[in-house]
Amino acid sequence: MKAAYPADVARALARELEEAAPPQLEQLVEVLFFASLLREEGHDLTFNVAYPGVLDPTHPTPERVQGWEPWDVVDFETPDDFTSANVAKYAPLAQGDDEYLIVHCANDQLLITGVGHKKMRWPGDNLLFVRVVGAGALRFFHRSAEIAYYAGGKNEPLVRWHPMHSEPALDDIVKAMDNMSEIVQDKRALATVALKMLITEVIRRRHGGIIAILNKDDAASMRTFNASKLKAPLNFGKLVASSWETSMVEGSRMDPSDDVIADAQNAAAECDRALSVIGRMSAVDGAVVATPELAIVGFRAKLSASESTPPIMRVNADGRRGIFDLKLKGTRHRSAACFVAESPRRIALIASADGPAAAIFQDAYGHVVYHPVRDSYDAFGV
Repeated sequence: MKAAYPADVARALARELEEAAPPQLEQLVEVLFFASLLREEGHDLTFNVAYPGVLDPTHPTPERVQGWEPWDVVDFETPDDFTSANVAKYAPLAQGDDEYLIVHCANDQLLITGVGHKKMRWPGDNLLFVRVVGAGALRFFHRSAEIAYYAGGKNEPLVRWHPMHSEPALDDIVKAMDNMSEIVQDKRALATVALKMLITEVIRRRHGGIIAILNKDDAASMRTFNASKLKAPLNFGKLVASSWETSMVEGSRMDPSDDVIADAQNAAAECDRALSVIGRMSAVDGAVVATPELAIVGFRAKLSASESTPPIMRVNADGRRGIFDLKLKGTRHRSAACFVAESPRRIALIASADGPAAAIFQDAYGHVVYHPVRDSYDAFGV
């Protein structure tokens, strides 16, 4: 793992967030890193920060959603300088799961402008969140997904994701999700988030694994590749849709009732529990098998790997494609590529125990594409 400085992490975050990247990311990372090394009464500091970006004096709270604010925020009359010492001083105000220091940028300087309590889990949050989880350990989140982990001057590579909006490989999943929610209109975004949650969970487990997603023809024949079948499918796709839907219902109301809030929390918790089960299944040798509805129907599936693997196109950091020699990879990658090559609109999500992960699918021209969603910083030119 390569040593990284705050500037390295800031550049990586800026590229990952693209247009959503707030200013002064290097200062944010550096101050929080050094604040995390301070101790209060002999204990390491743990706290959370929400960073909406440039301060709007007329609206200093983090974010509006559909005309209302999903936060309870206490704004300071006079913002305080964003220094390690000040952050450590305010840290006790932001130690709960949904409690945050609010940081804004004004005149190219970061300021601590208040403290906030996030009342709901909103999938559309466009804020950068940082959780300081120990001495020198920072976790970065955007749109409810973890995008980086920085610890002790070492940086875990970002989880990247190819949205696949124009790829036919996503079509069966999108069509299957049409019946899952009337409220969530962008089913491609929903499908993309669900796939990212799956591969991120496998990556987080650090053991490597494959999630093989069938196309609708496979699902119709219930072909599960000699898998250990589940007695009843684990309907992960429906749980993701339900979590989004209940969050949107909660977010659309000025003063959501306790029942509405509880529904959103329960749906999110149920989704998280299912994701944990899938992650544990992926630790067992063989592939986890999912239908286009992203319902898990089996695990320990034996995907065949022929002696001659199909030509593979790898997506590089600059977006261009080049021939990828699977001889550099093991049996797991060859079997995933063969699974995808056998039939269009299949997807294989694959992670190695040593870090790299990718989505493998056929593009509109029938080419098998290996798209890294996580790789070393060097490979992405950071």
